[in-house]
Amino acid sequence: MIRVALKIAYIGEFFFGSQRQKNFITIDGEIIRCLKTLNIIEDEKKNKYYSCCRTDTGVNAITYVVTFDTNIEVSYPKMINSIIKENIFVYSYSIVPLNFHPRYSATNRSYLYIMNNLNYDIEIMKAGAKLLLGKHDFYNFCKNNKNIVTTRTINKINISLVSNKIYVTIEASSFLWKMVRKIIYSLSLIGQKERNIDWILKLLNPSKYNENLKCMPSNGLILKNIEYKNYLLFWRYDRYTINNIKKRLIKDIFNYEIKNNVLKEIFWNINKDKIKI
Repeated sequence: MIRVALKIAYIGEFFFGSQRQKNFITIDGEIIRCLKTLNIIEDEKKNKYYSCCRTDTGVNAITYVVTFDTNIEVSYPKMINSIIKENIFVYSYSIVPLNFHPRYSATNRSYLYIMNNLNYDIEIMKAGAKLLLGKHDFYNFCKNNKNIVTTRTINKINISLVSNKIYVTIEASSFLWKMVRKIIYSLSLIGQKERNIDWILKLLNPSKYNENLKCMPSNGLILKNIEYKNYLLFWRYDRYTINNIKKRLIKDIFNYEIKNNVLKEIFWNINKDKIKI
């Protein structure tokens, strides 16, 4: 018996999140289906199938890690990608210790959020982000649940402007449910000067101040990376598989650019002739 870890990327808009749900297509559900079809595992519980975290509907991933026990050693990415649904890409695997858990063994996680620059004040957003660094009670920044510990430690927040898009990267050892999107939402409000920086300090003091924050849309969020510093893992990348994934993504990028230009053309010309009805 060996324990295998897979690295997976996916485009979240086509799935109802990562966690298995009855009657809905999810990331874990689809991976488990493929593993069973290929006789790599018999049962998700018996083979101890676990994933690194839970992502909501629409959230994307570059490095989503799952593990399972199996008696079969093959080129997992090539086999799984041959039957898996589009927009899920298995691109690497590693033989890991039997006690390795993709969630509890993780030492650092990073998320990237990409958003349009709607005349945000980037410097004010950076100043607000600094207040969130370190250990705080993030009760106001998660889907409220009084039965869990809401203290977390944020190690890094980086905000940059790339081609008139704002890229926000957040790193921590662990996150609360919807925490990243609520943090981005709060930073967007102070970036638009709808709230001031002191409001961030109030949010970080939930014993005295509560507010049900909205979430930014899920389609801009990417699970970027997960680190396992306590394990020496050797990831095996298949060049053929990687090239096929890149070809597929290039095709999608091209198609999305065309769709984007079509929408712009309709937008700018829909009332150009000023026909009266």
